[in-house]
Amino acid sequence: MVGASPLPQRGVSIVPSQIGRPALPPSDVASQMGGLTIDASTPVVNPSQGPTATEMGGGGKIRAAPSTCNSTMSAKQVIQSIYAKAGRFRRRDFKKGDIISLPFHVANMNPGVDPNDQRLAETCEGYVYSKRRMMVVLYCHTQDMTCLPLFSFEGKGIQGKPEHLRHEYVSVRNEKDNRFVNQGPHQPVAAKYAYKPFDPMSAIHLTGGKMVGCNEDISFCGRLTRSGYTQVITLYKNVCKAAESEPWKG
Repeated sequence: MVGASPLPQRGVSIVPSQIGRPALPPSDVASQMGGLTIDASTPVVNPSQGPTATEMGGGGKIRAAPSTCNSTMSAKQVIQSIYAKAGRFRRRDFKKGDIISLPFHVANMNPGVDPNDQRLAETCEGYVYSKRRMMVVLYCHTQDMTCLPLFSFEGKGIQGKPEHLRHEYVSVRNEKDNRFVNQGPHQPVAAKYAYKPFDPMSAIHLTGGKMVGCNEDISFCGRLTRSGYTQVITLYKNVCKAAESEPWKG
């Protein structure tokens, strides 16, 4: 169930909490994270390999033993229908601040992708790369939602992005993680998980807004705390206001 009590403290060997303090300089973050280790016995959820409804059990609304089939193998299953898989949930099941997982498709701009990667598909408009990705629900509308995607940047977190882009991301920390090291320029937002802890490298892309239909193949992974959601809304409005302030050209 969303908001369930977190699992025991992860095996993270880093410095005391930086919550409530300014972000550390890149050199200090790199130094402190050099000794970071994650206990494999308490795995975390990778935002770029979001869990399927089968893994979550009841799509995340009802807790159940997770499947041994991981999200990667699930994504490789052949689809026999021309229609996308529909989910079991409807508009009434969603709340702002929910952290969900669903199929995510983007134009492939990575020249390093293996041509035989089964996540890569050719369309009449070019190649598309697909995977399950986690997103946070920003707003719920009549039949769809405005969501922001989460990334971990291959385990590098926000530090994996060029410095001039880092203000467009905010780190996500597990609510009771008191040893979290903030990487970005914004204070991290707290979240409660429903399945297993979120990867400490998880970050919300504030400028990556996407429309998601309430009837898509969605599973629930957790939810931002109320204060975490309020913080994300404030940051989102700030980046929108900055874009709106750009002078009209032409």
